[in-house]
Amino acid sequence: MEKDIANQIIDLVGGKDNITDVWHCATRLRMFVHKKDQVDVEKISNIKGVVTAQFSGEQLQIIIGNKVAKVYAEVTEITGPLGNQNDKSDRSNKSGSGVISTIMETISGIFTPILPVIAGAGLLKGLLTLCTGLGWLSEEADIYKVLFIVADCAFYFLPFLLASSAAKIFKTNNFLAITVAGSMLYPTILGSYNAISAGQEVDPITLFGLVNVPFLNYSSSVIPIILGVWLLSYVEPAIKKIVPRSLSIMFTPMFTLIIVIVATLVVLGPLGNYIGEVLAIAISWLFNHAGIIAGLLLGATMPLIIMTGMHYALFPLVFNNFALLGHDKMLNPVALVTNVAQSGAAFAVAFRSKNKEMKELATSSGVSALLGITEPAMYGINIKLKRPFYACLIAGGISGAIVVGFGLKSFAFLTGIISLTAYVEPGNIWNVVIAISGFALSFVLAFILTLILGFEDIPEEKLEEEMGTGTADKQKSSKSDSNTDNAPVTLTEKKEIASPVTGKAVPIEDVNDKVFSKEIMGTSYAVTPSMGEVVAPVDAEIMYVADSKHAIGLKTKEGIELLIHIGIDTVELKGKYFETTVKATDQVSKGTVLATMEVEKIAELYDPTVITIITNMQDFHHIEKQHINQKVTPANTIFEIE
Repeated sequence: MEKDIANQIIDLVGGKDNITDVWHCATRLRMFVHKKDQVDVEKISNIKGVVTAQFSGEQLQIIIGNKVAKVYAEVTEITGPLGNQNDKSDRSNKSGSGVISTIMETISGIFTPILPVIAGAGLLKGLLTLCTGLGWLSEEADIYKVLFIVADCAFYFLPFLLASSAAKIFKTNNFLAITVAGSMLYPTILGSYNAISAGQEVDPITLFGLVNVPFLNYSSSVIPIILGVWLLSYVEPAIKKIVPRSLSIMFTPMFTLIIVIVATLVVLGPLGNYIGEVLAIAISWLFNHAGIIAGLLLGATMPLIIMTGMHYALFPLVFNNFALLGHDKMLNPVALVTNVAQSGAAFAVAFRSKNKEMKELATSSGVSALLGITEPAMYGINIKLKRPFYACLIAGGISGAIVVGFGLKSFAFLTGIISLTAYVEPGNIWNVVIAISGFALSFVLAFILTLILGFEDIPEEKLEEEMGTGTADKQKSSKSDSNTDNAPVTLTEKKEIASPVTGKAVPIEDVNDKVFSKEIMGTSYAVTPSMGEVVAPVDAEIMYVADSKHAIGLKTKEGIELLIHIGIDTVELKGKYFETTVKATDQVSKGTVLATMEVEKIAELYDPTVITIITNMQDFHHIEKQHINQKVTPANTIFEIE
């Protein structure tokens, strides 16, 4: 079976001559190729035994699961030696498009983890604006002042959020990054800026009598802190190499902060601030003077932009608009109408389809898109049927041109029907009227156009066959290899799985890796470790220990298959900072030490989050997670399985 998977993969990546490098971690086959356009990611994802495939920057990741090592062996048997398989240097620049894709991936990685808090704070801002606009709440009321603090603090202190997130992406010290953000929002800087804005004279700060420190407003800024943390990621390792190890704990941070903060306040901060201002002004000019055309083009292409991940590149512009202008007339208004178009098209499919299963899928995905979660409708329904997707592009273009042409302004970063609260503008009822009208128009247009254009309805048996090769069933085929008859595991009583580490349990959807966050490999649980000991969460047999020591597979006597994945992308450490104490076929009891890790050292380079995955989740009737957002230890149950 592994040989067949390997042959199909090599064929679908453009042949062995298109592969420049290949290696693997605990669950993923990773490779670089000469020409990305020769790779058929969709067909690779549909190979039986493959969970899914994706490009992460220039790196092709094929998620396979437990059998990845065997598939890797078969792949390398066919390809032969491909350079240094364990050296990841220069892997990010394998093609001419590397710089652009790296920038896109970096921005995406920085913004994705902070979007939930931005969305929550934005919703509260919208509701407060609505309440004050309708006269339900006074801005002088104490409750308003407290709630405004809650709603505004995420935006005011945005550089802190971005610093923490960027530190993970650039693999640098999180606390040093936050300190850099603190220097930008320090009272001396902001206070002087506010005083100058009020017409007061302020004594300048001059370094060595040569260079002035500009007083700028970095609140809600984006680009300056990203540049600062990027510089930090280079300066700290360089200082570490110079400072003697015995003195490093004190002097490395001191010299690093001096260099990075001074450079940020004097050069990178002002540069990033001016770049943001110029881009915001340019985009605003375009939308003010050619709004209908700009809205038409952006609205018609927004779903395609989202598919490529390029929409993340627009986020800094949006937040700069919020900081400079107090509103956004670009991305949010267009996203409002393009997102709901996906919902309208999906509901039209549900209305016309004679396939009961398709009706149910289209209805549920239509509701999700109405709430701002468009992926199920876009990928599962509209793109699959093609013409509904064309209807979305047309509806989005027309509606985008109209809302931008009327100057629609968004005052908070939100999506879906709840985002209508973000368009309430005190003293201007027409702004929210335009938003509601554009929202309704896009939905109706997409619905009607889908009915007019029509689509080829999928016969029920064919849909069931397609669903049978979908993610869940592919997981089953790749994860339940020990159950050769594919029969469900029978548990005589509820089974408890403990946490393998001590730390803070975090929602899996917050993990900065979409394979884990979307639970593609199976039902997953994430813990940010505070101690370095990894123990067996249940009595089991060791099935697999990664050569890089960052992943361990177990199987209980009841047939529960677990994968403990220590850290995100820690395969790149090649075992450094890890020690394992078990090997394959060992029998272990609950609480037995499986591995140890140096958490602090790993955290300086990679995200140390420990993921516990039930890889044969489909074999059980019910899996319940416990203690999310709480401190957990190996004494705490994280899964209850029935």
